[in-house]
Amino acid sequence: IVSEMEESVFLASVESYGPGDIQQCLIPSPLLLGVKGTVGGYMKLSLTSGICLICRAVPVMDTCSDVGFQVIACNCVYMGMTSSATSLITGNYTISSFQISALKFAPIKDIDVTVILNTVEDVLKYRKNKQCFKDSLRELLKLYGVVNKSNINCRKNPLGELLGISQVIIVKCSLSSHEVGVVATNTIINLSGVESEDRRRMTVHNTVSLGGLDKILAYLRRIIVEPWMRKEQFNRAGVTYPSGILLVGPPGCGKTSLVRQLCAETGACLVATAAAELVSPYEEEMEKNFVKVAEQAQALSEEGPCLFFIDEIDSLCPMRTKESSLHDQRLTTQIQHSEDQDAWKLRSF
Repeated sequence: IVSEMEESVFLASVESYGPGDIQQCLIPSPLLLGVKGTVGGYMKLSLTSGICLICRAVPVMDTCSDVGFQVIACNCVYMGMTSSATSLITGNYTISSFQISALKFAPIKDIDVTVILNTVEDVLKYRKNKQCFKDSLRELLKLYGVVNKSNINCRKNPLGELLGISQVIIVKCSLSSHEVGVVATNTIINLSGVESEDRRRMTVHNTVSLGGLDKILAYLRRIIVEPWMRKEQFNRAGVTYPSGILLVGPPGCGKTSLVRQLCAETGACLVATAAAELVSPYEEEMEKNFVKVAEQAQALSEEGPCLFFIDEIDSLCPMRTKESSLHDQRLTTQIQHSEDQDAWKLRSF
């Protein structure tokens, strides 16, 4: 066994294709014995620095060739990567047998999770029936062995598809670093957060230093953030707040950076577009492109705070004159119509 343990391991990281292969790892029996694993026991396979797979061992015949062992592992439960796109870790890896270790099974007393849903519509469905969703989430988690700080990709799970869940993030649980567990009926599940894939992707996390713009940023906080935080007081007092703000300045003065900084501070997602992204040589194509982006921002605003930022709006909405073309007038009307809708009013959730 010692000589076999020195062999290289050629590991194929594959996506799950259904409930029949959830979290399975096809591993040669000699290799499973060498790492002191058990049939049906959970294994930790380190692919690269910080990225690991958590799988259940399914022993197969000795597949040790002249070049080493061959292992096939499902990557639906992983560690070290925040993205739900397991395609990023799907592929072939050459690792050492010392990068495979057996995990000790332990009951999970309590667990904190964040659920990522496919669409905004799935988030709205969750809000209408939270208790039923939480009960179904428990049944989903019972199918997986998890460790602390791990992620579950549920895209190919039928129950996950029914609930609209793409990913479950294990924020923390009552397990040590060398233990694995399964959610049981008596496990306390704390739902730390529920958000959509679009909102997660469009949320700004990195802040920047804005030299000389502190006063302007403070002013934007007051006229944008205050209505979010104190909506009821504003309504009782009859105070109106702006549904749109015009930032004026030469290129490179920090207009976009101001908006990104504000989103990073408040947790609002940012839907940004510019004239160059909307322009098209085809008739009415610019209007359709703008409506598509505007509808995306409107849908995200139903889930939570959202800022819709239109860069270079002066080139999209030129001044109306007798010389203005029908195309320019139509696009200007479309943008004004979108800004007048209640969907663009700042709201609080």
